[in-house]
Amino acid sequence: MRDLSSGFEGEFTSDEQQTRIMLVDDDELVLTVLDAGLSTMGYLVMSYAHPQDALDNYQECAPDLVILDFEMPGMNGAVLAEKLLSKMYRPIIVLSVRYDDSGWLKAIDAGVLTYLVKPVSAVQLRPAIEATLSNYRNLVDLIDRDKTGDHSIP
Repeated sequence: MRDLSSGFEGEFTSDEQQTRIMLVDDDELVLTVLDAGLSTMGYLVMSYAHPQDALDNYQECAPDLVILDFEMPGMNGAVLAEKLLSKMYRPIIVLSVRYDDSGWLKAIDAGVLTYLVKPVSAVQLRPAIEATLSNYRNLVDLIDRDKTGDHSIP
């Protein structure tokens, strides 16, 4: 199991602030449609068509959540997820046309929290985004409580 206790650097957006989402997909149409839909819902979206560009800007962007395509030229989603998570832990949702076991298993092994099969709209993504962020906040809270020795049940 991955040690997450040291990877939670950086400020996480509070509930009152706009949630920052890094969106990575080599399909320009998917990128444009999801960016527009998520932006309309109130998310601050930073879109990248190239995995390396997303990796290069990851820490500077400090997203609250990453949504990325699984199948991209040059670097697949599992490899990108591992590289992102090695820099700073943030929850990741993978979108893929693959529905077989090998796709989601690779994604989960890389540290991805949520795996969805395409096609998916921004409206369909919203519950997954909110659930993934909630799970992440709970995980951060548990780690913080463990560091302080607080083992009580909230």
